[in-house]
Amino acid sequence: MLTCFTFRALQFPGEAWLRICVANCSVSLITIQPDGLVVLEMMGDHGHIDPERITFH
Repeated sequence: MLTCFTFRALQFPGEAWLRICVANCSVSLITIQPDGLVVLEMMGDHGHIDPERITFH
């Protein structure tokens, strides 16, 4: 669900989030600059999760 919100913040088409798969409990970071520019700093980072515990939905 957070992928959907991420894509909406980037002003992508509503159904675009269905075409990407990120790990459960992964981290995404969006920065909105004072001039309104939206920057996706990272998406789906799962380096903090032990590899054997990574799952996808």
